[in-house]
This record gives sequence, structure tokens and C-alpha cells, in this order.
Amino acid sequence: LSGKRLGARHYSLYKNNQRKIAATKTRTYPIHNIRQDNFMSKNPKLHSVAANFLQSLLDRGIDHVFANAGTDFAPIIEGLVEAKKAGIKTPEFITVPHENVAIAMAHGYFLATGKPAAVMVHVTVGTANALCGLMNASRDNAPILLMAGRTPSTEKGHIGSRNASIHWG
Repeated sequence: LSGKRLGARHYSLYKNNQRKIAATKTRTYPIHNIRQDNFMSKNPKLHSVAANFLQSLLDRGIDHVFANAGTDFAPIIEGLVEAKKAGIKTPEFITVPHENVAIAMAHGYFLATGKPAAVMVHVTVGTANALCGLMNASRDNAPILLMAGRTPSTEKGHIGSRNASIHWG
């Protein structure tokens, strides 16, 4: 692109974004050990996988999650509620009406801030809806964490078996 095709201001914004992207292509996002002062140690009631997961997102620099969740994210939502009651910081969850839009928002968030984001979607169809946007973000080297639930693998006899019509959709 050249300054002739874009206005001078837009060209400047374009070049600044390209510099940000170029800087992130060499940047790595290390996995840190979970801090000793994490929110679970402040409130023993919050010792759960969901609480640990939420803290892990913060530890890895993810402070925004664009979510179009389904029935499989109840424990994470409960963890958010418990943390909010206890006044504990968690990533900000933004409800998005469609998975494709959620990925696009996470991609745009990275382009605007240079920070990684996460996307939370429902199983099967929700994951499929997010894939094209994830491929676009990958081509741009945007660090996006895609999270999806798991469709139950049994039909009866276990907690969480496929026992409701929503599991077959």
C-alpha cells in the first residue's frame, strides 16, 4: 500500500499497525508459573479448576475473553461469579452473539493493543464457526487462545453423559 492509495493519516495508522505486528512476530508469550499470590490463595473457597483456569489466563497476559459459550461452560461462569463476589480480578468476559464475530473481535483487540486475547465458544458447530476467523488471525500471527467445550462421549451411566437433546445438535 502506498500513501497515494490511502490518505496520509490512514497510511500512518497502517504503518504503525504493521510495526506493531512485526514486533509481535518475534515476541513470545512465555508460560509463567502460577503466582503464589493468586486469587485462590486469598480465598480457599475458590479452589477449583475453573478458578485456577481463570488465574492462568491472567498469568499469561490474557485480560479479555470474547465469549459465545454454551452449556459446557457452567463451571467457568460459576468461577467468575465466585471471584466477583470475593472482589477478585478476573479476565473481562465480553458476550458476543456469534463465534465468527468473537474471533474477529479478539483479532482486532490484538491489532489495537498488541496483547493476546481468548475466545470461548460452544462445542462442535460453535468451534466450526470460529475456525475461518482463527485461520485469518493465524495468518496475521495474532496470539488468540480458542477454548471450546467437549461433547459428551457416553449416552448413559456417567455424570455428563449425552442425555439431553442439546447434546445431539
